Amino acid sequence: MNRTDYDTAFSCPVCLGPSQNMVFGLCQHFVCATCLYEPVDESLKAALHCCPICKAKNAFPDYCPDIPETTKQLMNIAGVVKCPRKRCGEEMWTWEEKEHEKSCRGVVRRTAARCCGSPGSASTSQKSNTRQSKRKRSKSSIAVRN
Repeated sequence: MNRTDYDTAFSCPVCLGPSQNMVFGLCQHFVCATCLYEPVDESLKAALHCCPICKAKNAFPDYCPDIPETTKQLMNIAGVVKCPRKRCGEEMWTWEEKEHEKSCRGVVRRTAARCCGSPGSASTSQKSNTRQSKRKRSKSSIAVRN
């Protein structure tokens, strides 16, 4: 299966994008939960009381169901990933990640090793070097006075 096959087979038919939160209808078609349900009360959007593909009526639940972990895992296997940056969370295909990273305005999550003040970080070692040089200078000035 090539990229366009995945795009066609696993993308939401409404927004045409990938999502790990797909809701399967009684007709066996799936649509992402974001397109199907209202954001506030999670009720089915009026325009989607029938399947957007086969037009089957009442194919999807009236309220957003809990998305099974297996559905998320299947979409992950198919190549759907979520941006790891804080305040972004956009879902995309694995082959779109590098391009997304260039334009993403989400905040990069800081790891403990990179966080200032943690052992081994550049700012911590810089601070300790500064302290050591100050100690050396103060000891040398004490030695000169004596």
